[in-house]
Amino acid sequence: MKIQCPHCECWSRVTSSHKATDTARTGYAQCTNLACGHTFTITVTVGFTLSPSAQPNPRVLLPLSPTITRQRLTDQMRMAPHADVAGLDVASCGLSGRPWYPDLFDDPPPQSG
Repeated sequence: MKIQCPHCECWSRVTSSHKATDTARTGYAQCTNLACGHTFTITVTVGFTLSPSAQPNPRVLLPLSPTITRQRLTDQMRMAPHADVAGLDVASCGLSGRPWYPDLFDDPPPQSG
């Protein structure tokens, strides 16, 4: 693995690393620019799951990427049957008999009074 030196922006090489956790490694890097000579530590972490593992480790709990989560929710909403608003109990919504057709992302209309 190579990483750019934060000072001269030349490539640095990782000289060694060790496991910090199941999802993180800490390593030592050295700039390849002899005039710079910077040595530093790096931390590499696993951020999100893009495709679930076929052999999951029960100790590793990684969230799905926001893009995958959003796509799964969109797919579920598209496949769900449409709500039957004809049988909606308006009194339980606190709307005093006014028609209101709920939407997952909308707030109920303000009550007058």
